Amino acid sequence: MTPEHAQAVLDGKHSGLTRAAFPSDAFDVYVTYVPLAQGSRQLTVYGQWDWRDDFVGQAAPEDIASLQFSYPDCVRHGNLAANTGMWDGSVTNRATLRDAGVSSKAPIWNIHD
Repeated sequence: MTPEHAQAVLDGKHSGLTRAAFPSDAFDVYVTYVPLAQGSRQLTVYGQWDWRDDFVGQAAPEDIASLQFSYPDCVRHGNLAANTGMWDGSVTNRATLRDAGVSSKAPIWNIHD
């Protein structure tokens, strides 16, 4: 599509096409504080994206998910595991780490829908 057509779609001016509303409950973040020995500490952060039918297939076959963090340079993030599953709780193992985001503090995962 041309840039003009794409802009018309974004502006809602193209006949028959409208922008879909982004579901407000699609993403959740959970933070858990874990005290460690000798006064150090660890935060465990979980991000959960509910892909639902609103997102599946839009950029098939790969979508991406990312979390961006704000922390001092003396802190590091690690264990960038990602899990995927179906609505019924079955595990699908369809996520891989795309970029650890060391300099941006924003790791990115591939999600194969």
